[in-house]
Amino acid sequence: MPAKTGTRLNSRFELGELLVERQGVSRYRGTDQTNGHPVVIVSAPMPEPIIAEAAPIAAVVVAEDDIMPGFDDEVPIATAISVLDDVWPSVAWEKSLLEKTNHPALPKVLDQFEEDKTEYLVIEWPLGETLWDAWDDPNSTAEMRYT
Repeated sequence: MPAKTGTRLNSRFELGELLVERQGVSRYRGTDQTNGHPVVIVSAPMPEPIIAEAAPIAAVVVAEDDIMPGFDDEVPIATAISVLDDVWPSVAWEKSLLEKTNHPALPKVLDQFEEDKTEYLVIEWPLGETLWDAWDDPNSTAEMRYT
């Protein structure tokens, strides 16, 4: 469970009001206690570890005079499937997106940590008008919306 409002996280960030929660990922208003700047604190319960059984690898039998099996040989192929850490919605997905895009219009990642079986991501508080509000502004033209 995430901490309660007013709790200091990682000895630095004060958790504020809940802004939104979607599919277990919560976004809170917060404050960086080292400089007083507003931040967004994203939290989600730590995922349970996934334990996958290894698939058996098929053995290919090659006759002595064959270098490789022929096209007509039926040889089962084993494919390894990796589980991505950054599946949406998750703290890892948001961090990955912000770090990979590294765009000046997007907030920067300030910190990431785990406390009490909850992962936290702290990002800069976005400045300006929200995209939702800007889009719904009746004075906004199509050119403004799509650029």
